[in-house]
Amino acid sequence: MEKFAGTTPALISFLLAIRNKEMAISEETRQAAFKAVLATILTSFDITQDPKSVRMKANEQPYRPRSLDPPPKPPRIPCLDSDSLVQLTMHIIEDDTLRHELSLFTNQLGAQTTRINPLDFESLFLPFLHTLALKTTITEPLHQEALRTLFATSITAYHDRFVGPAPPTPPSEPDVADGSRRWVRPPVRCTCAANCAPLNAFLADARRHRIEFAVGRQRRAHLHQMLDATPRTGCTHRTLRGGSPEVLVVTKIDWDAVHKRNVRAAWEERLKSFGGWMEKLVGAGVDLRAVLGLEEYERVVEGREEAPEEGEEDGRAVASAAGEVRKRKASEVLVRSSRLQNVEGVGRDVRRRVAETVAVVDLTDE
Repeated sequence: MEKFAGTTPALISFLLAIRNKEMAISEETRQAAFKAVLATILTSFDITQDPKSVRMKANEQPYRPRSLDPPPKPPRIPCLDSDSLVQLTMHIIEDDTLRHELSLFTNQLGAQTTRINPLDFESLFLPFLHTLALKTTITEPLHQEALRTLFATSITAYHDRFVGPAPPTPPSEPDVADGSRRWVRPPVRCTCAANCAPLNAFLADARRHRIEFAVGRQRRAHLHQMLDATPRTGCTHRTLRGGSPEVLVVTKIDWDAVHKRNVRAAWEERLKSFGGWMEKLVGAGVDLRAVLGLEEYERVVEGREEAPEEGEEDGRAVASAAGEVRKRKASEVLVRSSRLQNVEGVGRDVRRRVAETVAVVDLTDE
């Protein structure tokens, strides 16, 4: 047994086989063996191991058509199933002689929540807690504190490690090019003066993120082709219909904003999943407020942030107000500048937009 002391899942399976009377041994021997194996498990409890993949024989492997795309990543399977964990926990709870072992077991299990793969929360820990809550109440006097602590530790770790802190809300509109290198794009291969020279100048300009070409169909098709043939341009290009000539709009993709939107969307999905499991636990009779305590309940379940220290709140309010004033002044300056440029352009044959992030190239006369 010492040889397999580090393989907790295997020992748990062996322990359940003993307890479920799958072995023809006396009851006295069964009790002694159960306690001995349980003691071994508690000395080196570890359910963080990755499960070994099952190797099938060549003739049993499913046929996979050849494809350039990599095969999909198989879903992660925890090294232990939640039903086995529930059975073991219930055996320990129902044995009045194992009160000390119950405390050790719940402490060891709770400690695993800081080390397991975060994906194992939804495939192992939350199904375990939900099923356990359906079988017993965690306010029962004999094991109230042990199970309450286990539930609180698991739920808090699930929130902090799986859901994680809220990422900043991404901007709804693309950021204006700020001159940083992230707005520079590689040029297209063609250098024709009529079409691609203005395009390449735009791609190399770190202070512009959008340009318009009011050109005919053939020249638009040429620009489309050059952009499609150039890897990593990071630009969208579409035609605005209805004008004469129609306008090709080329916009640099703000990959930083795209990444922020993807991160935010993934976090919102995890938060939604967390909320679903909390509803299941409440439906199973778990009083989350009593289990977590008021402060943790407000932080974890209700999503309230910690209150600022004395003096910090006033400082944050002042900083926020100052930020709003700066934004308003910047907006007023931009409006005045825009009006001035519009007035100066009256009466001229100007097709160039005023906004500094937008450049229109009029090539209709060429």
